[in-house]
Amino acid sequence: AGCVNGTVQIWDPENRRHIRTLKGHIGLVFDIAFSPNGRQIASGSSDNTIRLWDTESGAEILRLEGHDNWLRRVTFSPDGRRLASGSDDGSLRLWDPVTGEETDRLKGQNTSIHALAFSADGRLLASGGPSGVIELFDPTREKITGKLVQNLKQIRDLVFSPDSRLLALAGTYGHLQLWDVANQKKISNLKGQEDWVNSLAFSPEGEVLAGGGNDKTVRLWDVNTSEQLAQLEGHTDVVTGVACSPDGRLLASGSHDRTIILWGAQD
Repeated sequence: AGCVNGTVQIWDPENRRHIRTLKGHIGLVFDIAFSPNGRQIASGSSDNTIRLWDTESGAEILRLEGHDNWLRRVTFSPDGRRLASGSDDGSLRLWDPVTGEETDRLKGQNTSIHALAFSADGRLLASGGPSGVIELFDPTREKITGKLVQNLKQIRDLVFSPDSRLLALAGTYGHLQLWDVANQKKISNLKGQEDWVNSLAFSPEGEVLAGGGNDKTVRLWDVNTSEQLAQLEGHTDVVTGVACSPDGRLLASGSHDRTIILWGAQD
């Protein structure tokens, strides 16, 4: 979990045990990401830096500098060979997570990047922000391959389905959409949230989408029918992040109430 005090907190979800605190940032931590092999953690902060940490020891491995505004998003490519970052400086950059070298800078709409995601097959990198436009990049060819233009005033989060066929978009005022990636067409609106949706996560099989938002709830939707399956209540403040475990048995949600709640299938 990334914290406003600049630390990254590591927990063992199975044993509900705090493992360690990673210290180094001098600004709040907006986003964190595990590498696909689980050996590294990347964190992006309002101190304009990305830090790479060794998961086992908690040691800071690399400090990536180059952005000149807040680091909103960090995400690893599925093969772990690239780290993408999005910032309020409007740039989307690719890094080598082994050497720390900036390998590419992708040119897009030059607005703040608040959402960033690789497709599961690694062929696309999607970004979005205050403009409401989603840009799809081919990270190997360094070019834009498509734009999704819709009626969301701001993109808060986006996530690809595990089979890379769908892209879920979260916006302000409860706007939540599913798009067909190949055809670049909207296929459904998911209803239920009435306030901002801040974070999204697909279940491992891709049949359920979870979303957390400003109404303090986590909601689950059936991807095939677009119907809301459940409304999970327990937080007392804005829900800022949701994540599903690889085996699908647990859903984690983090909140401004300074708690992380683990939800099981029975919840």
